[in-house]
Amino acid sequence: MRYLTENGHNAVLPHDHPEVMAGYGRIESDMVIVDARLKDDESVIAKMRRFGEPLRVMLDVWGYRLVVASVEALETAAGCCAELWLTPDPSELLLRHGELQFAPWRDYRRRDHAGLSAATTERYDQAIHLNRKAPFGITEIQVMTFDLYRRVHCDSSSEDSHEVFVARRQALLRGDNE
Repeated sequence: MRYLTENGHNAVLPHDHPEVMAGYGRIESDMVIVDARLKDDESVIAKMRRFGEPLRVMLDVWGYRLVVASVEALETAAGCCAELWLTPDPSELLLRHGELQFAPWRDYRRRDHAGLSAATTERYDQAIHLNRKAPFGITEIQVMTFDLYRRVHCDSSSEDSHEVFVARRQALLRGDNE
């Protein structure tokens, strides 16, 4: 938060704007809502089983979500975050038993980065995900517009909602043809 504020952003916490976090109201043009999370243990175990990988190679156990007003703010906030901490070495972003090389900067508007899930919709397009090497380990920073945040986290009926994404991913893993 302090880092973003020192670099010209109006960084705020989610509990200061519950209406926005619920998908209502609007976000100010200079505002960056910073939410931190630790992946819950069930999700960690499921991911370890899904890919047969140990905990030490997971890149998103600890993460931050930054919600911004616009695509222009997306670029600015992500650029600021790219200067935070260190860039992980390529070996620290090597997944799937050495078969998948993640980039530390993944722009979902481009749709061309390694590891893009087939379950991700074309409309998940206003986000940049970064991996940074923090003192406590590799962390993922997801920067997304308020419009995308609403679709993913506030509207469970949206094609882009996290719940629908998880269902699509599970169907792909089972080999369903739908």
